[in-house]
Amino acid sequence: AIVSSRKDMFRAKRALAASGVCVSIGELQHFFYGAFRQSSEYRQLSAANKVLAEEEDGLDDFCSTCGLRGLLICCDACSAVFHLACVGLDAVPDGDWKCPACKQGLPPGSVPPGSAVQVKAEVH
Repeated sequence: AIVSSRKDMFRAKRALAASGVCVSIGELQHFFYGAFRQSSEYRQLSAANKVLAEEEDGLDDFCSTCGLRGLLICCDACSAVFHLACVGLDAVPDGDWKCPACKQGLPPGSVPPGSAVQVKAEVH
């Protein structure tokens, strides 16, 4: 029952209960994870993730203003990334774009005076 229902934990639990075996969803997940860790799929996935980690793009994964993930625009002068709304843009600009800090000649990652991030930091 466990193998035939391998990706549907609730179906596997019902099938086992019908055969008189009572297990929790957590126990099923633990079993499947243990079996998965021994599989060739896991080894292939681990190898692929290792390659992806080595191909790091050098850019941040979180908006430099709000700290959240999402669709981000990259500064062409530093590694900072931003949501369009966080830097007051409605659309991706044509050509090179510089973040507020780089436009003001500040070091990458610094917060321009009067920016929303600085105001939030001062309020808290």
